[in-house]
Amino acid sequence: MRAHIIGLGDTDPWAKAGVMIRATLDPGAPNVFAMLTAGNAAGMQSRLTAGGPTNLIAGPWVNAPYWTRLVRSGSTFTAYVSPDGSNWTPVGTQTVNMDTTVLAGVAVTSHNLPTATQATITSLTFTPN
Repeated sequence: MRAHIIGLGDTDPWAKAGVMIRATLDPGAPNVFAMLTAGNAAGMQSRLTAGGPTNLIAGPWVNAPYWTRLVRSGSTFTAYVSPDGSNWTPVGTQTVNMDTTVLAGVAVTSHNLPTATQATITSLTFTPN
């Protein structure tokens, strides 16, 4: 799955937008997130177990517009970023146990409740394994 992050509101340096795969809609569900931040960084965020802590693998310093991508192979998830949607740089890999059927899409957070933020995201693409 991949998406082009065109822009992200600067409500906080940790405001984020990108592509996410998660086990359920529960707020504490296992998930992986290939993201850009408003603070001009890319990263891979993950929660390995239900209710567990969120882990961060810091990626390169980039700013929108930029592409994010997640690739799943069994329980292994790899996050990538790209300036052009063709040349991908790996950000990180995590092993997260999830069922075969998962929820996948875009995710956006302001990181500054109750303030909302906006992101402009285009070219969302899903490619099944």
